[in-house]
Amino acid sequence: MSVQRFKPAAPPGVTTFPASDVLHRFRAALITRDAAGVLHGLQFIGASGTKRFLMGARVQGLHCLIGEQGDDAQGESSAAAPDVACLVEGFATGASVHEATGHTVAVGFHAGNLAAVARAIRDTHPQAGIVVCADDDRDTPGNPGLTHERQAALAMGGLVATPDFGPDRPAGASDFNDLHRHCALSAVRTAVRGAGVPSVGIVCAEDRVLRPTGPTPSR
Repeated sequence: MSVQRFKPAAPPGVTTFPASDVLHRFRAALITRDAAGVLHGLQFIGASGTKRFLMGARVQGLHCLIGEQGDDAQGESSAAAPDVACLVEGFATGASVHEATGHTVAVGFHAGNLAAVARAIRDTHPQAGIVVCADDDRDTPGNPGLTHERQAALAMGGLVATPDFGPDRPAGASDFNDLHRHCALSAVRTAVRGAGVPSVGIVCAEDRVLRPTGPTPSR
């Protein structure tokens, strides 16, 4: 499929880029797929963390998978990693979660896309426990990370895990990749294991609810 055939406009907050420029300005590319595994486009990531999609490419409802069910990474053994799928916003966050837990991770690219991706994961993995690994955007009005991740978990009967940086939280730290860098991989694993059912309000690291629905992350 040629780039010119991509017609849908990107949703608000998603930046696109002309295909002729991407190879000269970006270092990595992620494949964006739908629930059926059909490729729809690419997300390009620059050395500084800049992210762009092909101009006109569909983004909503698409995701990129890291790992497969039972992949042990450096975290859990395959026997200790049950049918659990984690959902995150960005690739670096997803890479940290996968390395820590061994769970399959779906990268949704932006907060507003997570509910649609959660539905796609539920369709393809109906028995899986879904853990939404939230960005805690506490310095942004409305905390869009926690808000959208909570909504995605509620819609699919999933759990929410939030990064817990402790009392000495570094400035600007908000996601599980930040937790990995500042507090080690074990902190990521602990936070995902501590996932709970989202409350009616915005959840935070201290807001845990017992008795989750469906399969839970391995302890």
